Amino acid sequence: MLKLWRNGECRDDSRGLARVGSARYAVTKTGKETAERRQVEDAINSVRAKLPEPILGHFDRQKSRGKLGIAPVRGGVCGACHLKMPLGHVAELRHKQDDLALCDNCGTYIYLPPDEMVVSPMPPARRGRGRARTPLTHV
Repeated sequence: MLKLWRNGECRDDSRGLARVGSARYAVTKTGKETAERRQVEDAINSVRAKLPEPILGHFDRQKSRGKLGIAPVRGGVCGACHLKMPLGHVAELRHKQDDLALCDNCGTYIYLPPDEMVVSPMPPARRGRGRARTPLTHV
């Protein structure tokens, strides 16, 4: 994992970059030069200015290859490659929210959405069904 900022800007910027990327797609799809498009481009440039060059370079390489630059992790599954992540990595994402992480499988930056931050309680232990067993005694 790459350590960015301690005050939480990493998480905010990564989610902001994801939102700006989807807004860029929506505006590009219409193909119109409007004030809305200029506003989106300004928002993109302001977010990009906050990111360090190595992180921005990796993000741009992913995008140039036709891959997602950043993806959410839902249910322990990477949103870019759709492969199950190790439970330890998901737990690390929950506890180290100020870190920026890469998917081990596809190399996309990953984050946990707010609804995935809550740790669900463990289900109660199942009791075995079947007959009661008597302890073995040696004869």
